[in-house]
Amino acid sequence: MHILPKNIVRYDLLISCPGDVQSEIDLIKECVEEFNEKFSDTLGVMVQVRHWKKSSFSQSGDKPQELLNEQFVKECDAAVAVFWTRFGTPTDKYGSGTEEEIEIMLDAGRQVFMYFAEKPISPSSLDVEQYGKIKEFKEKYKDRGIYFTYSTEEEFSKLFFSHLTKYFLSKKQIEENEKQNMPNLVMRGISENGTIEEIANVRKFKTSQYINTSEKLEKIKQQYEIISKLEIEHTSAMIGNQLLANKRVEIQENVKLVVSSIAEQLSIALEKDFFDLGGLSENTIGSLSVLGRRNFVGGKNEKKKYDLINALSKQIVEFVSWVPIENAFNGINCVYLALENNGSAIDEDVEILLYFDKGDLLNISEHPVLDDNDAEYLIKECSLTKLLEIRGCADYLSYDDSIKRMPQFNSSSHDIDFLGLNRRDYQKEYTKAYEDALVYEIFEKGDKRVVKLQMDYIKHNSIVAFPAPLFLKGIPTEIKYQISSQHISEIINGSIPVIDDKGV
Repeated sequence: MHILPKNIVRYDLLISCPGDVQSEIDLIKECVEEFNEKFSDTLGVMVQVRHWKKSSFSQSGDKPQELLNEQFVKECDAAVAVFWTRFGTPTDKYGSGTEEEIEIMLDAGRQVFMYFAEKPISPSSLDVEQYGKIKEFKEKYKDRGIYFTYSTEEEFSKLFFSHLTKYFLSKKQIEENEKQNMPNLVMRGISENGTIEEIANVRKFKTSQYINTSEKLEKIKQQYEIISKLEIEHTSAMIGNQLLANKRVEIQENVKLVVSSIAEQLSIALEKDFFDLGGLSENTIGSLSVLGRRNFVGGKNEKKKYDLINALSKQIVEFVSWVPIENAFNGINCVYLALENNGSAIDEDVEILLYFDKGDLLNISEHPVLDDNDAEYLIKECSLTKLLEIRGCADYLSYDDSIKRMPQFNSSSHDIDFLGLNRRDYQKEYTKAYEDALVYEIFEKGDKRVVKLQMDYIKHNSIVAFPAPLFLKGIPTEIKYQISSQHISEIINGSIPVIDDKGV
């Protein structure tokens, strides 16, 4: 099979006939010419006949039939064989060269048009032995439904042209059906507003997808206001039984320092009584505590104010701890990519290779730098996977939706250290968490960095986001890619244009 200009596919048709068949060879050629004239443009097919008299050349080093097989027989896409009275000259493997050529084609799963002539013949010119071999050969194939008989050359011509036409029409239909029932994979970009595009937009990475800093800050401000408006009853610490040993409750100094410092930075003026809990006290008799909880004595708002101030302190600590993480990641150039299957069938075992110049792609070893405290906070309190992941939405699925996972069992015991003998290496854990969150494998290949990503499956008419954005050092004009999969026989080579929309 050969691809010709204008999307015409050429098929080589082998003519295999013993020496007594001559006129049929010319008829075959005429039928092929007529077929090409009528159907070549509409079907995108052109048939070219191959015959030993025309297609072979002088060559030494092997037996004649073996030479013919290697020169052109094995390269043919289909064959037409015609028998009359002679079976042909035996080869080393078969009763004749024609039989050997037929078997080669059938073993390769290729189409064979086979015909037996029942034309009149003079008894004196009939070779009984040769004709007997034809009858034996015909008997061999009688149950395989691959041969036809004819009585006249006109009948043969009509018969062969009909078979040739029907074969390529059905072949074309089968190919179209297969094409229609096939996956079709193509790279897409995800814009900042979450739409799928045919380009990849370079933008600044924002951690707001994970933690909305502005919302968190606004809640902190609101918490100050709520606390300030609470009316304190100033109940006495000696409520009820005067013999109860009650201890006055006050806000811890470290909590006051955190809350006051941030209030100053936010230009929030705290009233002198902001930390005043009125007459709130704690019953120090253990028997009166409930399930290990502190037993406070005082008014409803006094207790509420105590809880709100401590909760505010925790919110502030979390916020302040988060800011270095945000500063480390935010502002890095990146692209968000996805894989689309716009075909009509599911695909599996998908492997994607993306090619970048070394100067354009940020390698895993070049991840944002954190100090030890920030790394510890990130590991203990945050999830890098959630921080970096591209979340699914109505327009596309998340990467997790393409993965068939086996149950994961975490055997790590680094959180259990009763004696304090082990010191956790948070920098090392951070690096490992970063690699796990990105999912990608990145390889050096010459002057290129190659990103490798695998998907277990992708449904038809669906889009799956990459697990995380790809971080950039430079701005490529395009990203070249290769895609291989279980249900697409050929490797897909393509590229997606890159547009700089990062606003710098």
